[in-house]
Amino acid sequence: MILYHQKDADTCRTIRWISADKPRDPKRKLEYALSVPPLNRTILDGVFTVIFLLEDLPTRCEWYHKSGWGESKLALDRYTHEYGNLPEWRLWLDELSNHINRGKTLFRITNTEASALTVSRLGRILVKCLNTQ
Repeated sequence: MILYHQKDADTCRTIRWISADKPRDPKRKLEYALSVPPLNRTILDGVFTVIFLLEDLPTRCEWYHKSGWGESKLALDRYTHEYGNLPEWRLWLDELSNHINRGKTLFRITNTEASALTVSRLGRILVKCLNTQ
């Protein structure tokens, strides 16, 4: 949450600099103001994430960690498929695999949860579509 706060504070300072009239700065261009709405969105995303986590901190943190583990595992699977046959990637892939295995133990992820967490987004969408018919 500290990182969210720091990111939001940095984004606010960026918006203030972009939107300021004084002091005059030739590096500040009027068209930079077009980036303010997306920057505001990043601040709101951070606020809503913190609110979401604080509603039920133990449960949400567990969900957050397990979800992050699932995304990491999907990334490892993708990298292994793309680069697993390249020797220069072997050490990095092995280290990532060890990291993911430690995370599975640390977050007490069962094999059933691991299977559910590593179904691709497209797979989840397809399953949801098939279940609604």
